[in-house]
Amino acid sequence: MGVNESDFSKPVLLVFWATLCKPCLEELPIIKQIRNSYNEQSLEIIFVSYESDITSWKNMIRDKQLNWINIYNDVDIINAYGGYRAIPRVYLIDSSGHIAYSKEADDRDDPQLTNLKKYLADNVAK
Repeated sequence: MGVNESDFSKPVLLVFWATLCKPCLEELPIIKQIRNSYNEQSLEIIFVSYESDITSWKNMIRDKQLNWINIYNDVDIINAYGGYRAIPRVYLIDSSGHIAYSKEADDRDDPQLTNLKKYLADNVAK
């Protein structure tokens, strides 16, 4: 299974993460806030987890109520976005298939995803 930007008629928030990644876990409340602000008709959220213990991954999804698409270690998707690099990595792909926002793990200038939230507020209907 792959994620092809042209498959979506709405923006897609694509997040690469892992259950043992502390910065990834710190971003979860922010992503949940975004999910609560934008319904599934206006914004798709897809989490792609790096390989980890699958039981821990399933438990994390259940316990943290990660109510969006969750994909476990899909090598094709990971490779399509630069391979196994530092995480978290967050991309917003607009409805025309262009990357409108990108936050790499080493981007310490936007720890609260402020730029992403501003872009969403200016460009995506709630």
